Amino acid sequence: MENKSLDKLTQYRLAYIESYFDIIFNELLSESEKIYIGIKSRFCRFCGQSEPTVSFRNDAHAIPESIGNKRLILLEECDNCNTYFSNEFENSFDKYTKPIRTMFGIKGKEKVPSYKSKNKTVRLDVNLSKHEIKVKGNESEVFEPNISENHHLMTLHREPYKPLAVYKTLIKMILSILPHEELMGFESIIDWVRYNKDAESYIGPHFISQRFTPGPSFGPGLYVIIFR
Repeated sequence: MENKSLDKLTQYRLAYIESYFDIIFNELLSESEKIYIGIKSRFCRFCGQSEPTVSFRNDAHAIPESIGNKRLILLEECDNCNTYFSNEFENSFDKYTKPIRTMFGIKGKEKVPSYKSKNKTVRLDVNLSKHEIKVKGNESEVFEPNISENHHLMTLHREPYKPLAVYKTLIKMILSILPHEELMGFESIIDWVRYNKDAESYIGPHFISQRFTPGPSFGPGLYVIIFR
């Protein structure tokens, strides 16, 4: 996986991961060619039902479109489960990730989302073609420049969201993109994600490691990687 464009520390970290983990999934979300995950026999990997009991008319995105997924489609997610996940979890995930998606220029279904401050007096918009972020309104509410020390502080707030819903969305993503043969042994987790909407007891504490590199990223899009 050596890449001369990466700094030595990043190459070291990648080498460490390669030594101790297997990569079982690795794709760029923004590529145009669609990837269909699962078996066309049309049973749902979340509720276990199949046609004609349930329908599979809608494309079920294995990763939400809001974070740039145009290509990963799960064949094994029925319309009932697709609606459930969208209504119960993905709205919180959308709110949790929106400031980051704006700053990084991540295009969702149609465009990069705009950010609005708590009191709606400040708006941030990203122009991907010009590689710029525009601030409209009283920018001092979110932007604090420090010219002498050559850095700037930007404070963005998230809309109210359910942390457990965000966590379950992340778990659901993993369950969606796992190859079919890797699902064995995850039955209890699937049941927890699908049917125990407010249950916090399965894993405690719910742990997420997040790293943020400041500044807009106008690269080719997001990668999704699963390690074992």
